[in-house]
Amino acid sequence: MSEFYNSDALFGFAIGAAADIQERVAQRVQQQGQDWVAGDPQMHRLLMLGVFNWTGADIFRGGQNFPSQAFRYSSVLGNSLLKRIERSDAEVRLLDQLIGLWLMDGT
Repeated sequence: MSEFYNSDALFGFAIGAAADIQERVAQRVQQQGQDWVAGDPQMHRLLMLGVFNWTGADIFRGGQNFPSQAFRYSSVLGNSLLKRIERSDAEVRLLDQLIGLWLMDGT
């Protein structure tokens, strides 16, 4: 595969990661209320540094100063890992609840 293909794929992943991060934050704000800080604001901000916010202000001045490829890669990878951690955490929380219900029902 050529380096251009990898660069383009990474750019596409970065666009998806930006949308994913914004959607996750918006969903948490909707669930927990506007006054509640959604998730980990430092984590979300660090992830957003490496991806382009297509709906926000043009802080890169017409695309001249996009994040480096290594930074973009780190943000995309970090977002993917964070999603896996959050899914695993939700599964463990559900399992704990089910065990708690089972123990209450058995006594």
